[in-house]
Amino acid sequence: MKNEAAFAAIAGVNPIPAASGNTVRYRLNRRGDRQLNRALNVI
Repeated sequence: MKNEAAFAAIAGVNPIPAASGNTVRYRLNRRGDRQLNRALNVI
């Protein structure tokens, strides 16, 4: 992986922009490698 952002995207732990108008919000990413995400939570 090239950098930490790429790893986060693959693991599904990066935030997803969910902006509406002038409001800036972020949602949890429910995609990605669920087994890798689980391993990160166990550690």
